[in-house]
Amino acid sequence: MEDFAGCAADDLVGWSERKDGETKKFEGLFSKLEISRVDAERMVLQARLAAGWITEEDLAREEEALEVVEGAEQDA
Repeated sequence: MEDFAGCAADDLVGWSERKDGETKKFEGLFSKLEISRVDAERMVLQARLAAGWITEEDLAREEEALEVVEGAEQDA
């Protein structure tokens, strides 16, 4: 569980890097599966909850902060 909690979504679904005008794609652990980046992020969050790295309260505070930022962006 600890190992999975330490993953980033990129580790799971892959990522791309641009260098010298070329794009190189790197595979993630789940690249061959139909798992979205959003689903991968949710899985990592659930693993972090299970491992005790974060709490439900931490998630609620972060969601509230995101709503404030999104609201400010829409007002701008």
